[in-house]
Amino acid sequence: MSVGFRPTEEDLRVIEANRHKDEKTSDVIRRALRLLDREAWEERARADMHRLRTEDLSAEADAWEYDADGNIRITGTGLTVPARSQDHP
Repeated sequence: MSVGFRPTEEDLRVIEANRHKDEKTSDVIRRALRLLDREAWEERARADMHRLRTEDLSAEADAWEYDADGNIRITGTGLTVPARSQDHP
């Protein structure tokens, strides 16, 4: 897939001002797209934080517990995760 782009003088100025050494124009634009995606992700995260600001997780039951051998048992399931060996952090 190919995308056409006719940069304005201002676009060219921004691209040149933000170009890293040995970086092509397409690399600069890709970096900008990643930053735009990150910005959108952060906006969604802020909206979630605002929406959940009154949530009190301490009032909820734990989703896991330790068994007698120190393994982690996932509450409400038959799943147990072995304790981490002291030899392998």
